[in-house]
Amino acid sequence: MALKDLFNAQSLNQAFPSRLPGTAYGWDTASMNKEVMLDPATSSSVELLPSNAVKLSGKAGQVKYVSPVTADSDKPYGYIIYKAKALGSTVEFNRMFTVARFGQEMAFAFKTAITAGDPVYYDPTDGFATSSSTDTILLGLAVETVAAATSAAPVIATVEIQSPLAA
Repeated sequence: MALKDLFNAQSLNQAFPSRLPGTAYGWDTASMNKEVMLDPATSSSVELLPSNAVKLSGKAGQVKYVSPVTADSDKPYGYIIYKAKALGSTVEFNRMFTVARFGQEMAFAFKTAITAGDPVYYDPTDGFATSSSTDTILLGLAVETVAAATSAAPVIATVEIQSPLAA
């Protein structure tokens, strides 16, 4: 299952919508969230979804410009927060984002089982959270235990973001 599939099945008309990746918890944590703009050099065919990692692009301007994280060697600036009004799958619809940074709790789609308190990693190839540190980026700390997650049947759970952290 692709990360995008988790959003396609969501209806905003439901009485109790299901949890979605990119949902930020704790409105008192506004200092942990930053408004950013997608670097104009990014192709409009690139797919960015809530909970995807973005990195600073280096473009100068009044706002921070970002581009998608695509490899485990990239240094993420933050993770895109879910907003119901801004859910387009390609960047041509969403040029501005709010990203969660260090300390924010946020929902991610897990493709592997994990125990609360264990380190969580972000896989830039598919956008899922995992317990594997191979070819991934340290994301944070699992807040919930996820018992039976697979890439075919991901489970949404909360992570306390502990990256990026300046060295």
